[in-house]
Amino acid sequence: VPQHIIFILGIASIFTGATSAWWLLWVYPAWFLFGHIGFAIFIHKYWCHKTFETYPWLARLGAYFGMLCGTGSPVMLKVLHIGFHHPNSDTDLDPHTPKKGFWWSYFLWLNHKWDFKKVWLAKDIMKDPYMKFFHQNYYLIYWGTWLLLALIDWRLAVFTISAATVIEFHLSGIVNTYGHTPHKWSYQNYTDGDDSQNIPWLNWLTLGLGLHNNHHGNSNAMNYGKRWFEFDIGSYIIR
Repeated sequence: VPQHIIFILGIASIFTGATSAWWLLWVYPAWFLFGHIGFAIFIHKYWCHKTFETYPWLARLGAYFGMLCGTGSPVMLKVLHIGFHHPNSDTDLDPHTPKKGFWWSYFLWLNHKWDFKKVWLAKDIMKDPYMKFFHQNYYLIYWGTWLLLALIDWRLAVFTISAATVIEFHLSGIVNTYGHTPHKWSYQNYTDGDDSQNIPWLNWLTLGLGLHNNHHGNSNAMNYGKRWFEFDIGSYIIR
């Protein structure tokens, strides 16, 4: 909520003439770095599912960038994915199942106090002192970086971290909701599991995360693409 307000005020400053519209050019590169490379590639594909190998320093740097889109620490996200979402997909134990309603899967689930005591599921991450530090100081790192950029120029913080956080918030909400709701614009390659869906139009927006059924069908795959017309930009970046 705070970042939505901050970003809206930043947009309003453009309409009032107080800020140049050229600052909007920071928005997409910031989301691509923090949301796609940081979160989708490093936090999700690497730290949560270990679908590829890379240099430790690069994996840590990627995790840091990923935290700047406001999704949480890699430890928390691995527990969420491996401990709750994947093994209980589309059941009452799934934290963000759309079976509890559109708004629940979109964002209301974030207000629920989930029991993340299954930290043992992320013991491989917790062995890394840097990742343990990231987990224990997530909010300090997130807001500290935001404040540092704001001290340089408040617009730099607003049109990078705030913007990326807002965009990733909504993309995650869309994936959680439409990625698990069968509809005429979706399809499945894996039909013996949950309600996860592949959504072509969403795949263009998320650069690969729209192939949600493929991911659930084979969560250890680095490339979410399975058929010739399915693309996963993240897999090409990793290669």
